[in-house]
Amino acid sequence: MQDEQEGKMLTGIYFVENSSYIKWFNEQGADVHSDENITHYMFVTINDVVDVFSSESPSSSLIEWEADQ
Repeated sequence: MQDEQEGKMLTGIYFVENSSYIKWFNEQGADVHSDENITHYMFVTINDVVDVFSSESPSSSLIEWEADQ
């Protein structure tokens, strides 16, 4: 992923195609889930990277938040 972005990790929500992580997951789980349509999503923030495997598409909404002053 960073190769595609010239070494930079950009914030956002990504759909990971041909995920080596899902291949590894299936190998570790003796291919129990290999017949399911699992998708790898990656959520990238300034401080975190969260990988999610799901057979359902995610939904999102914008929540406005104000810090206490």
